Amino acid sequence: MGAQGCLAMIDGETYSLPAVPVSVVDSVGAGDGFVAGYLAERLAGVAPADRLRTAVTVGAFACTVSGDWEGMPRRDELGLLTTAEPVTR
Repeated sequence: MGAQGCLAMIDGETYSLPAVPVSVVDSVGAGDGFVAGYLAERLAGVAPADRLRTAVTVGAFACTVSGDWEGMPRRDELGLLTTAEPVTR
């Protein structure tokens, strides 16, 4: 759902998550990033709500740069968009 987040039905249960707010540079690759984040977490055995949280975060990262894969985060970078502190150490 883009800037509105995501809505999913998984195993009969409905999940809704808001988008991670970012300044959008280019939305190309956001959907691919969303799917990649979701599938990576599914393969890792993560619960549905956490899969979707990763998916919206990876999709948001994709929007922060030009191009379709250049903004893809590493797993250790996933928290960078949701940190409350303006500087990450």
